[in-house]
Amino acid sequence: MTTLVLLWGNNIHNKSWIQEVNQELLPFYDTTHIQIYRHWNTWEWNMDLEYECNELYNYLKEISGNIILFCKSLWCLLALKTMIEKDIFIKQCVFVWFPLGFSELHSFPIKEYLKKLTCPIVRIQHTNDPAWGYTTIAEKLWSLSPAFICKEIPGETHDYPEVKVLKQIILDTNIQ
Repeated sequence: MTTLVLLWGNNIHNKSWIQEVNQELLPFYDTTHIQIYRHWNTWEWNMDLEYECNELYNYLKEISGNIILFCKSLWCLLALKTMIEKDIFIKQCVFVWFPLGFSELHSFPIKEYLKKLTCPIVRIQHTNDPAWGYTTIAEKLWSLSPAFICKEIPGETHDYPEVKVLKQIILDTNIQ
């Protein structure tokens, strides 16, 4: 049994997007789960990473079978933190963009986490994502961890409306 867990970005405007992603990917997994974050109930912008890490861990530890994480933006860090600090096995991850600049700015132990990473990660990113471009992040990630498979798609936004393209990349890289 394989469960796809979707972690869908820091901003609540991503809600309809992740529901669309879920609909596209649902036929390929036994179950899917969209994680809900506490800070959205208060309409605050910043997450409590420790709280959300514990919430995600509490959910993941109850799943039997394989777990695949689909994460967007800042929530890629939540996934890494949960995998490494809570020592939970994840079969594969899909990261849509990767917040390398944020992790460096906030002294997030990204190098330590990536050295301990045990699952393959497919990272999908727009060529010119304004948060950081594809090439900049790809070069830095490859130097930190060989676990990343980087896929570039044309685009100049931090939104990723190309849900069918994302789905095809996931299917082509055999994330199941």
